[in-house]
Amino acid sequence: MHRLRLALIAGAVAASAATPSASPLRDSRLPVFSPSQVQGTTRVTLLEVSRVTTFASEHLAPGADDKIRAIPGLKVVFRVENLAPSATKDLHEGGIKVLVGDDPLPTHPMVIPGGNSLVEPLKQQLRNGFQIDGMREGASQAALCYEYIRGLSVSVDRVHLEIRVGFDKLHVFRFKNVPLK
Repeated sequence: MHRLRLALIAGAVAASAATPSASPLRDSRLPVFSPSQVQGTTRVTLLEVSRVTTFASEHLAPGADDKIRAIPGLKVVFRVENLAPSATKDLHEGGIKVLVGDDPLPTHPMVIPGGNSLVEPLKQQLRNGFQIDGMREGASQAALCYEYIRGLSVSVDRVHLEIRVGFDKLHVFRFKNVPLK
């Protein structure tokens, strides 16, 4: 009887270990998401969207003291590519809107809205020992765009992004239900 119980327990353990849900690499809770969109001759690919906290005593609303505060924000990194045959067009930028549903995400009342942007031309290169995925096939030029939006306190797991950018003209790329972890 003791051997039968051990055999049943061993079989149950082996069966549960063999199920796909037992493997962290096959976790079905990881959201499926399409991070690339094309409009005109411009392709935008989201690379990172994450919550961030900066520590500062500046960019606070009038009347705030000068103590250092933990300021919430959102970081968005994306690649923008020109799919036209020649790389003669300038990159046009129009900013990013972060929405929850149809409503813009409000800025914390103690923080002056704003942030930082950085755009750098992108080619295949090593950065900090890692290969950066540069221009994709069919692109004549590419840029890596970093956006930091100050004062956004994101308490939801998904947001909508509207990114205004383009090579041929300014396009509005709408990414719905972007997962935040």
